[in-house]
Amino acid sequence: MQNIRRMSKAARTWSALVSVAMLFIAKANAADLVWAGGSGNWNAAVNWNPQQVPGAADNAFITTNGTYTVTIPQNTPITVASLTVGGASGTQTLAIDKTTLTLNGASLINANGHLDFLAAGSTLTGAGNLTVNGTLNWANGAMSGTGTTTIGGGGVLAIGSGGETLGRTLNNGGVGTWAGGNLTMSAGVAFNNLAGGTFDITADGRLSGGATTPINNSGLFRQTAGTASTIVTVPFNNSGTLQVQAVTLSLSLGGTHTGTMAISPSATMSLAGGSHVLASSARLTRSSA
Repeated sequence: MQNIRRMSKAARTWSALVSVAMLFIAKANAADLVWAGGSGNWNAAVNWNPQQVPGAADNAFITTNGTYTVTIPQNTPITVASLTVGGASGTQTLAIDKTTLTLNGASLINANGHLDFLAAGSTLTGAGNLTVNGTLNWANGAMSGTGTTTIGGGGVLAIGSGGETLGRTLNNGGVGTWAGGNLTMSAGVAFNNLAGGTFDITADGRLSGGATTPINNSGLFRQTAGTASTIVTVPFNNSGTLQVQAVTLSLSLGGTHTGTMAISPSATMSLAGGSHVLASSARLTRSSA
């Protein structure tokens, strides 16, 4: 009996030692990897210091001063523990070609940093939150995963007309633009235009989603240009200022309105679709701007 107890205790001790060893190995293998500088391919180990390509346990820093572009090439999915882009001077750009970048942890685009989506297959995903204090050029592709993308007060969000899919919550506290085309929101995500944030639609567009994909505007949201109309088929909740300066903006899936809606004389706003609730605090004005 004593031998059995001794064997059981030894087994537990051995299991604990193995767990500690594995944890130590995992930590030992994790690295902070810094881009050496100059334009180049993410997957070339020589471009990193130390000379190894960042992996899922590593923190990648594209922060060396200078103006250059780091490209994640097509069909080469990348996963990192965290990502930081942007140094003290110059412009540092990370370009995602037709592939997927997965962020496991909190990541940051600094003021001098750019994150560019190059193609329809360019995807940012993962559980890591991304804060953008620089520029996010979302010309095409998708953002997905359980993490949140937040554009800071000094950040820039430029959404192109190539056809984008928003599959993670997006918070805009900076300057955002959308060049029209098709923008699709996946079930369960929200677009929050925060107080202090501005978001301009600069061409005709169709923003599609469903009842679980609201736009919540507490900042300034504007239709500034176009030739015919922009159709929004998600709930639009306005507690800030909504301006229609050109063509027609159609809010076709209802919403709650407690803020200001300002419509220029040459523009039109349609609330024809869904259930719209106008609170007593809501203001509808005709403006010249």
